Amino acid sequence: MTLSNARPALPVLLTGHTANALSIGIQMVLVAWLAAGVLRLSPAGIAWVQAAVLTPNLLLILFAGAMADRHNPARILVFTNLGLVLAHLSALALMLAGLFDRTWLLLYALGLGCGNSFVQSAREKLVAQVDGQRLQTNISLAGVCQYLAQAVGIAVASLMDALGAYMIVGLQAGLCLLALLSYAQLARQLSPPSVLEGPLAPAIGEALQHLWRRIALRHLILLVAFNGLMHLGMFLVLLPVLARDYMAFGSFEYALLQLSFTLGSVLAFWVILRRPQVRYPGQAALFCLLYTGMIALGLAAGPTLYGLFGLIFLWGAVAGASANLSRLVLQSTVEDDLRGRAMSVYQLALFGMAPLGALLAGGLVQLEGVRFTFQVLAGSSFGLFAASLLSRALWSVQPEDRQDSAK
Repeated sequence: MTLSNARPALPVLLTGHTANALSIGIQMVLVAWLAAGVLRLSPAGIAWVQAAVLTPNLLLILFAGAMADRHNPARILVFTNLGLVLAHLSALALMLAGLFDRTWLLLYALGLGCGNSFVQSAREKLVAQVDGQRLQTNISLAGVCQYLAQAVGIAVASLMDALGAYMIVGLQAGLCLLALLSYAQLARQLSPPSVLEGPLAPAIGEALQHLWRRIALRHLILLVAFNGLMHLGMFLVLLPVLARDYMAFGSFEYALLQLSFTLGSVLAFWVILRRPQVRYPGQAALFCLLYTGMIALGLAAGPTLYGLFGLIFLWGAVAGASANLSRLVLQSTVEDDLRGRAMSVYQLALFGMAPLGALLAGGLVQLEGVRFTFQVLAGSSFGLFAASLLSRALWSVQPEDRQDSAK
């Protein structure tokens, strides 16, 4: 499946992608605020609400990837955004009627989690279909739009006390409607799909086997799972604990710290966007392990205030570069009819390991403290980089490679 007119289609894709990312940025704050600030739920209740957002993504991501390979991904995004519009409007109606309670919040969170699963898989497939010859540019542009939009969304959500939950939820419905209209226009430009035949379960199994047989892709998925466990998962715990317990930050300073990380990611995507084609993206992604380890050692040493913001900014830049380069490896080395399922495996490895990393970080911090936990993060990053030297499979991958290599 290809686009009949690639260049004009890219702004349409980025419009829909940015609208969805802005909505998700708002959602990152909105759901927690509705649980804690509006409904005054207990910590356990807040945890259940957050789990309701994450769990559908883990359960549906492989199915969503298979659907993206079977059907027009732009049409999938149209129907997904229609469901998200209805979810936001239903929540808004319940709020206006004074009926929005814990049960409805859980159902609302579940609906958002289901929608996000299909948005991620179908969007990743479209990024490659817009123009397969400009993957690095397209992935970088999508990353810049995504992280900037999420940063704006977080900033908008911080105004809920002034604007009210009604307006924020209504804004999300409007953003999903904009994404729906953008993807509807894009769907008309896609040529007829090569239909993936047969039941979905064997198709998912086929993709898993395909990725596992190719040594470079197997190593990539293991690298992504490690990043989800030790980097993304630990970040979710270490940053707020460091800010609250060691730096005595308030909510405003903590928001600035989050913004520093996000701006670092934006910078990484922008630099990769502006530079020539990366010849060995797998090699560069592995070197990100070294950089993350050094940043973790710097944080373990107890930096000054400005040093902390600088290190968090650098952490965001390294995380953004690693995500960009890892996606470039996968997108450029799998066939088009496998891309949706391959990217769903990527997302599952990343986000599936993040909760385990958060639990690990929480336990280590409670037992040994933040400094020791950062040292564990650094040591494990250095160790995996050293282990990667034993095989050249991922090191030698080039964007044009599509062979079933067993290097």
